[in-house]
Amino acid sequence: MAKKKASKRTAAPADGLPSTSDYRHSDKRTNLPGAAMASEGEIPRAKRVRYAYSPHLDPVLRFDATGRADRVAAIVEKACKGEHLDEGEKEILRAVGKNWEQPWLEWA
Repeated sequence: MAKKKASKRTAAPADGLPSTSDYRHSDKRTNLPGAAMASEGEIPRAKRVRYAYSPHLDPVLRFDATGRADRVAAIVEKACKGEHLDEGEKEILRAVGKNWEQPWLEWA
């Protein structure tokens, strides 16, 4: 914390009472809205926000229910041997390349 500068003390008047001076702040409080402003307009109700995370929800185990990830190993072996892949197998390999996912816990 910064130290305050020492101010010069004036000598007390002869009668022993401290001297006082009048100080007025000339600036106005410009950021305060007027009291009538609240009655002029309507405040719209905001929709309730549902956040992605809620500590009240239990975690859920998510996984690929289609089972496409289980067929990947056989398709890769087939491709490594140089055998021809059909369109369905190619699509599975493309999907695995884009988003390979293990089972995961969803905490929301």
